[in-house]
Amino acid sequence: MSLLDPAERTARGARLQAELSGVRAEPATLVQASWRDYVFAEVWARPGLDLRSRFLIAMSSAAGASEAK
Repeated sequence: MSLLDPAERTARGARLQAELSGVRAEPATLVQASWRDYVFAEVWARPGLDLRSRFLIAMSSAAGASEAK
């Protein structure tokens, strides 16, 4: 469960998504907005790992998942 204010969570999710992807994208649906806020404001913003390490782990996981098929 998130301890962030919903407006702060949305702002953090949008900011981090734009920072990581280089594009300021607006979600088309409420579900997309909720996922963006969760992934970027909750998961990618957690303390403990720098963004570079987190990115490398995500890319390695995606590559491993595509190999499993």
